[in-house]
Amino acid sequence: MPGRRETDLTPYLSESNQCSTALSQKWLLSPTAGQHARTWESFKDFNHDAVAFAATHVLAVVWSHYPTADLQAIGGGYAEGLSDAETQQLEDEVEDAAKKLAGDIDLFGEMDGGGEAQ
Repeated sequence: MPGRRETDLTPYLSESNQCSTALSQKWLLSPTAGQHARTWESFKDFNHDAVAFAATHVLAVVWSHYPTADLQAIGGGYAEGLSDAETQQLEDEVEDAAKKLAGDIDLFGEMDGGGEAQ
């Protein structure tokens, strides 16, 4: 689809996440592979849901500031014609704001009503 770009998230993963990704292949081949495979699928489903939740939060924040923004166009990915270097520059420029927004998301119900950890 035009405007979409796959992003390699490896640089953003902690060392332990990179290690767990590498170990997952070995883990899935163990004698209890069926159970491990179900656990792995549940883990992937949880992470997909967490990313969707975070993206919903970000789009809601953007829309609250720019109510005329075309969310359908945003959902289609980057604007056409941007190079990989340009999209990387955009990602670099918004990284601090993204980290702030991520801190506002309570994935585990551990914040009080004011957004502070309990």
